[in-house]
Amino acid sequence: MNNFFKQKLLYYVIIIILKNKAKIRANVLLKMRNFISNEKKQETLEILSKLVLSNNFVNSGSIGLFMNTEFEFELFELFRICKDKKKKIFVPKTFSHHQMAFIELEEKTITDYLAGDLERQSETQQLARGKFGIWEPRWGIAGVPDLIVVPGVAWNSKGHRIGYGGGFYDRYLANFKGHTVSLIYDFQKAEFEAELHDIAVKEIFSV
Repeated sequence: MNNFFKQKLLYYVIIIILKNKAKIRANVLLKMRNFISNEKKQETLEILSKLVLSNNFVNSGSIGLFMNTEFEFELFELFRICKDKKKKIFVPKTFSHHQMAFIELEEKTITDYLAGDLERQSETQQLARGKFGIWEPRWGIAGVPDLIVVPGVAWNSKGHRIGYGGGFYDRYLANFKGHTVSLIYDFQKAEFEAELHDIAVKEIFSV
């Protein structure tokens, strides 16, 4: 098989993979949005209990979290646990060209978040809504967390994930040497072929 046909075959394979991932993304997003709140709360606490007892979490002094939307995995309780255990909390800040960094949250910011005061914050506060409508730091010290909780939509059995299509985490994790975990509900498990640039998370917690 000459190079032309090899490249053409590879192109069709990539198209099939992308179409399959798009279909899975759409199906799982619908399930995420329709997940019953009481059931979600119960599963969330069960999954979090497994994470906080894990050696990698216990031995990490700094944790990279994300500011979840209402239909993503709920991390509010994990913010509280990290604060109580005096672990540094970092959250992502996105930049142009699909780049991002993790910024350490100030103590007051964490306290305001846990108290439900973010919506009333003024221009002098650390967090603001970013271009995707997600809370992001406006300033703070950039750092590399010991452990990162990686968001997404679906995961396969090898830890590869389907995200939202921006590629921010895959680019960041390509050079990250620490531990990565994802917290997922059962309906977020799916089988699909990973692309070359996809970075698998190292550990998955589910019910």
